[in-house]
Amino acid sequence: MRFAETLIELMCWDGAIGMQRLLIAEADTFPKLGSRLVMASSEIMEKPVALWLAAKGHKSANAANLVREWINRLTAPARLDRLLGHRQPYPQEPGGNTPRYTRLRAAARDAVSYLLSLL
Repeated sequence: MRFAETLIELMCWDGAIGMQRLLIAEADTFPKLGSRLVMASSEIMEKPVALWLAAKGHKSANAANLVREWINRLTAPARLDRLLGHRQPYPQEPGGNTPRYTRLRAAARDAVSYLLSLL
């Protein structure tokens, strides 16, 4: 649960939303920058869960795909709301928002339940 909550916070806090907006706006001008950031952040976010799934018996390639889908399921709705300005980004860096945000906890609980159902 804590890992899932941290991922939502990481993708939805003010600094991250600003960076995502900048990368979207400048994607045509600096395409390699966006690709590098996506690869680096994917490594950080996906690798621990993919290794855990692989240890539980999933093949590595399948585990990587499942994790990518899981992270999108976990973060996409909250991220899109914030990118479009429908909701405010989390005001503090990851780790400082969790107790105050029940939607974050509900989204994390749903995503963790889904991930565990894959086992």
